[in-house]
Amino acid sequence: MADETIPLIKPSKTRGSRTVLMILAGLLIVLFSSLRAIATFWTDYLWFESVNFRSVWSGVLGTKAGLFGVFALAAFALTWINLFVADRLRPPDMLFNDSTDEMVQRFRAMGRRRAFLARTASAALVALFSAVGVSGQWQNWILFRNGGNFGTEDAQFGRDVGFYIFQLPFLTFAASWIFLTLLTVTLAVAAVHYF
Repeated sequence: MADETIPLIKPSKTRGSRTVLMILAGLLIVLFSSLRAIATFWTDYLWFESVNFRSVWSGVLGTKAGLFGVFALAAFALTWINLFVADRLRPPDMLFNDSTDEMVQRFRAMGRRRAFLARTASAALVALFSAVGVSGQWQNWILFRNGGNFGTEDAQFGRDVGFYIFQLPFLTFAASWIFLTLLTVTLAVAAVHYF
């Protein structure tokens, strides 16, 4: 009987195939969770196409995408710059003793090797979560950009009534968005300082 050896699978191949399977599983989860949004998107397109107002549909879509892009870019830049400054201001490694938690030590070692990647991924995650609801403000943005005056001034503040109808809703949203984004960035920077 011949000496039969069973070939061993190299760990790098299994690790690579496992990564591909995890990415595919993640994409399938995202696809299934967004089926309703895709159906709504397609139905809206078909309706606007049927009444010959596809330009209105594309204008609304462009406004939503533009708002998402601008607010996501602003949140990304704010988060990335703050994480960069937090990384530069961290104390030297020699100040940490051996009694530090093992998980924190592992995180520090990983953070030193892949600081740029970790900073960019964290900033992208914060930007995605902070800009996800911004596209729902497209009507307030259009009113803000195209609103006018009524010619009647408010008795208490002396502003035209059109300001309260056209501009104030978007300005209120923008102020609350800035506050929440700054709070999120502060928590992210505090986590970087801790680790």
